[in-house]
Amino acid sequence: METQTAAEMACALNLRRIAVQGIPAKFSQGSIVNDVLSVHVCPWAPNFSAALNFQESHRNATGGAGRVMVTQANSPINSNITYDASKKTIRVDENLHNIFIKEFPEQSGRYPRCAVVGNGGILVNSSCGSQIDAADFVIRCNLAPVDGKFSNDVGMKTSLVTANPSIIIKKFQSLNARRTPFVKEMEAYKDTIILVSGFSFAALTPIAMRLVFTLEDFGAQQRVAFFNPDYMRAIARFWKGQGVKEPRPSSGLMMTSVAMDLCDEVHVYGFWPFDRGVPAGAGGVAVKLTHHYYDDQKPNRRHSMPHEFLELLALHSRGVLRLHVGECAAP
Repeated sequence: METQTAAEMACALNLRRIAVQGIPAKFSQGSIVNDVLSVHVCPWAPNFSAALNFQESHRNATGGAGRVMVTQANSPINSNITYDASKKTIRVDENLHNIFIKEFPEQSGRYPRCAVVGNGGILVNSSCGSQIDAADFVIRCNLAPVDGKFSNDVGMKTSLVTANPSIIIKKFQSLNARRTPFVKEMEAYKDTIILVSGFSFAALTPIAMRLVFTLEDFGAQQRVAFFNPDYMRAIARFWKGQGVKEPRPSSGLMMTSVAMDLCDEVHVYGFWPFDRGVPAGAGGVAVKLTHHYYDDQKPNRRHSMPHEFLELLALHSRGVLRLHVGECAAP
């Protein structure tokens, strides 16, 4: 029987401590950084039984991958859809039904390995691009850029990308004016599915429809799918039950949920809740970070990024998913 080294014993103890503590009642930036430093040096391996148990619990709460999107299969003609953020409903007529994606997932069986790419400034100079692109299914958030100077750090492969209607409103004038700049920008995502929360508020539905029609009118490769409001509500309840206290989960945590229902092994990148990075070892200097890897727009107050990060760190420590923080090695 091999004897564990002191470093291996320390890793085992730290991983067990963080896995058990979950989200503590009181925490600070310093305590979170110390926890990250304590596990960052430890080799990670999936815990298949823990991952399967968590995925089963998650699937029971959400209904599974077949409920992620509003599809022709799960929302037949004459059914009603209840908006996520209100009690309003919309009836599915033939025209609306024809807009929905036929079914999702579009393959039988689960994806072996998936990457969920958050937009945190922690990705700058990470060289994670090739590792992200090696995943079988890559999920990105809020139409974050992938081409040019960003590709080395974040990769380019995109299987699914979310599009918050607020981005369409602010950046592309709700697609009421010139639409060509939007279509050109979408070319970087190739034949991805663009997931839009068109059934959060009734006022956002027309914007989501313009997104669909714009891409169709220009003959674009991308397809638009609608985030299922039932699934969105189920996600919020699930993570609240895990101890994540916030009015609404971030896009990144929502997409982690999607990956849990789609994939055997989940890797998450670009999640970091602070404006300084991880120090390079004890006594190291933590570099200043922008909020996003592509801009310094301030965080949304509706989200509690430290709570979300602590939950992901606990899941990493349990072997349920892998949380990548800092530079990446070759895939």
